[in-house]
This record gives sequence, C-alpha cells and structure tokens, in this order.
Amino acid sequence: MRVKIKTAAVMLTIIITLLGFTVENINSAYTQSTGGNIDLFTQKESYNGKGPNAPSDMFGLDEKVRIYANVTYNEWPVQNLLVAFEIMGPRNPVENITFYRIAITNSTGIATIEFRTPSIVNESVFGEWNVIGVVSIAERIYQDTVKFKVGWIIEIENLKTINEDYKEQIFFPKRSYVGIEAILKNNAFTEKVATLTVTIYDNLSIPVNATELTDFIVEPNGTLVPVYFFLYIPETAYAGNATVYLQAYTKPTELGGVPYCPEFSKNFVITESRYFLRVKTEPAGLIEISGEGWYDEYTNVSLTAPEYVFISSNVRYRFSYWDIDGTPVSDNLISVFMDANHTATAHYVRQYYLSVKTDPLNIVDISGEGWYDEYTNVSLTASTVSNYSFEYWDVNGVSQGDGISAINVFMDAPKNATAHYVPIITYTLTIIATSGGKTDPHPGTYTYAADSQVKVKAIPEPNYVFDHWELDGVNVGSANPYMVLMDKDHTLEAVFSPAVAGWFIPEWFYWILFLLLLFLIVLVIILIYRRRKSKKSKEAFYSGWTAWYYGYDLRERTRKF
Repeated sequence: MRVKIKTAAVMLTIIITLLGFTVENINSAYTQSTGGNIDLFTQKESYNGKGPNAPSDMFGLDEKVRIYANVTYNEWPVQNLLVAFEIMGPRNPVENITFYRIAITNSTGIATIEFRTPSIVNESVFGEWNVIGVVSIAERIYQDTVKFKVGWIIEIENLKTINEDYKEQIFFPKRSYVGIEAILKNNAFTEKVATLTVTIYDNLSIPVNATELTDFIVEPNGTLVPVYFFLYIPETAYAGNATVYLQAYTKPTELGGVPYCPEFSKNFVITESRYFLRVKTEPAGLIEISGEGWYDEYTNVSLTAPEYVFISSNVRYRFSYWDIDGTPVSDNLISVFMDANHTATAHYVRQYYLSVKTDPLNIVDISGEGWYDEYTNVSLTASTVSNYSFEYWDVNGVSQGDGISAINVFMDAPKNATAHYVPIITYTLTIIATSGGKTDPHPGTYTYAADSQVKVKAIPEPNYVFDHWELDGVNVGSANPYMVLMDKDHTLEAVFSPAVAGWFIPEWFYWILFLLLLFLIVLVIILIYRRRKSKKSKEAFYSGWTAWYYGYDLRERTRKF
C-alpha cells in the first residue's frame, strides 16, 4: 500500500513538471505571435466599416445603430473580455453628443452595443459620428474607430417649375401643363430605390392634380439626379398663387413606405386664359429676341429680328424669314395673334466675308469684296494695271494657278483672295531730230517695256538728206528705219544735212529711160529669133523629101541630074 502511494506521488510530480514546461512553451509561443486586435463595424452590409479605422455607410434619423467589436488574438476570437465604447456625435457649437457603453465579447469574440440615432433635425445630430472601441488583452491596450454620417439618406436639393422646353417658368394658364424638375441627392454609399409623389394645390389650397413615381433609382455618393414630372392644370383650378409639393419615400406608403426626408415645395402662378409665345432662332440660341412670354387671349404681339448677328469680324448671320408654328412669313416685322400658344422662329443664314486685295497693296480696286451666304460661288477677275503684270491669285494662301486671272471662290468659310502683280520694267527713249527733217515717231520721250525693239524712221525735208543716226551720242550708221533695243534709257538723234547742188533730173526722165531700155531689149530678142529661124529653113530645104524631089545628094548636097 505504501509503495502505491509513493508511486502515485512520483507520477504526480512528473505530470506537474511536464505541465509546467507545456504552459511555459505555450506562453512563449503566444507572446511571440502577431498579438491582439479589435475591429469596429456596423450592421450596414457592403460598407460596414470593417478594417482599421474604415468608415461605415450612413444612418438616417431614428435609425437603430448596431456597433460590433471583433476582438482577436493571433486572429483567434477572444471571449469574456470587456470592451469600452465611446460614441461622439458631430462637433458643433450647439450641443456635442457623447455617451459611453461597455460590452463583453461572446464566444466568437464579438462585443455588441446598440443605440438609436436621435430624431432631432439640427447640427448636433446631422453630420459625422465617431465611435471608439478599446480593449485590454494581456495588459496591452488595443483600439479601433468607425465613423458614419447621420442625416437624410436621400435629399431633395432643388425644385422648380418648367415649361415644355425644360426652361424655368412661373406663370401657367389653365388647361396647360406645368412641368416640375426635382434634383435628388443620395448621401449613402449604395444606390437607393425611392418612390416620389407630387401634388399641386391651387390658390385656395385645393388639390388639383397629383402623381406618383415608384422604383426610381438614385445613384450613390452624393450624385445629383434630376427627375421630371408634367401635370395638367384643369379649368376648375382657382387662379392665383399655387404650390407644388414633392415627397420621397422608401416605397409606396400603402406598402409601408416612410419618408427619406422632409417634403419640398415650390410656388408658381395659375393664370386665366393666357397663352405663351415662344420666340427662338434657327440656328438655336443665336440671339435672344424680345417678345417671349405670356399674353392675354386675342393680343397682337409685334416681333422684329435683328437684320444681322455678328459672330466675329468675318462671320455673321443674316436674317432670312420668320415662321409662326412652321408657317413661313417673309417680312421681318411680324404680328402674332395670341389665340393659342404660338412659337415664332427667326431663321438666319450664315455669311462669310470675302476680302479681296492686291499684292502690292492698293495698286488697283478689284470688285467682289463683301459678305456672301454660305456655300456661294463668287467670281473674281484680276484687273489690268498699268506698268504691272498679273501673276496669280491665291485664296487663303493657296495658289489658284499661274496666269489665271478669273477664278471662283467657294464661300464655305471666311476667305482672303489676293491678286499678285509684278512691276513691269520700262525704259525711256528720247528721239531728237536736227533741222532739215523729222522722225516717225515724232521727236519726244517715250516709255517702252524692257527688251522691246522700237522702229524709228528719219524723214528729210526738201533740199535735205538724212545723214546718220546717233544713239546715246555714238554714230550708229544711216540705216533707215533704225531698230532700237530697249535695254536701258536711250537717246536717239536723227542727223540731217543740206542736199548737194547739181543737175536737176526730173523723175519722168527716169521713166523714159526705163522704157527705152525695155524697147532695146525687145528689139534684140526679135532679131535673134528671126536669124535663127532663117537658118533652120535653109537646113530643112537640103534634107528630107524636098532634097529627093529636086535630086540633091543629101550627103554632098549636089544634084544628081
């Protein structure tokens, strides 16, 4: 028995010693790991704030907030630890909300607290909330924060009444439609589905029309989303100041929908039988023409469009015609009879300026410069300019071809047409004649193109003869006429001298002398001809049948008998 007790004591000692080594090893491994951690987050899925100091999605007024603190050590949950929470509302000058909670972690390492956001609409509630969680693990402090905003999850940023062209308008007659443009903003991190309702009250607060739009998607992260409604104003509505109200719900009220935010209202005016005259331009927005607005029934409204609308120094629009509800009217001054809503449109044609100039500048005026309708073809012809030779046209710097003086300019934009000229080089020829004669051309100074040739003839007077030419003081001979090459300025002098005295032979004497000479030539020809003919007759007698008949020996020319 005593041996058994002794054996048991030894065994217990060994177990205790082993357990001591095991606990020491466990503690050594535990402290050398990654350590403790606390992560605060909310119940908002997708954007709940998980992660170090990450924000959570926003909460509305009077909404339950559930804060979770996930406490781990070496990524394993730790239970039965106390977690301290401090909840702080937005910092503001009115009232700073701060309160505290303590929760204990459960078997999954989660400590949870809950509270509900106040339903007070002021800066002490609206804004960014901050929750701090603190836990101690093995005498070490771990902390995390989660932030979230409290306010209207969907807000109505703006509301205005508009016409059918989506332009803001205040006055709307009975039996017409009033347009409503609302701007919504979703402050949450995720898109929201809203049900929107619109109600119109007349001057006596009687509802005159209402509508509902369900399943409207509002994009997240503060995106401004427009939405439009058009409601009919019946004849039974009371004229005067009216109000339109817009509400945003989580879903239709009959299905339990609750408001996202307070309703938004906008005042406008319901009028009696008035009609709206819309005045616009084509192209749209070119210029604002006065006259647009509401008019009593059967009113005549006069409209006049500006003749020209300048866009720049070389682009403008020219008034072409009016149309009233699509019916063209050629006159500029028109009258619109307001028996219904009307639209008057002033139509304009774009024009471009064509600038026409010369190079060198202002050597001649070429017609064609001015304003032209878009897509017009304009003909230009370069003028002849004294002492200049035309070379080419260019349009906006692009040559139109050498020597082409007539061109067409297509007006699809402002154009600059330039006619290029080059000076013609000229020289002067001064002609002088001494006494006793004249010249053709007459003596004087003449201008000729460079490298041209000028023919000058000397004509002596009676009892004078042409002697010679002097070109620039140099004797160049007596050729008459004389050709002068205009390679520089020249002076040509015709020199005449008196005729030498002697026998005077009249002109008719030379004619008589010529006729006598001609007669002698003809007489010689006749004598030669007759001599040759006589010789040929004699030879013919002594040959042929005549010689046989008379018995002549043809070879010796003697008679045989």
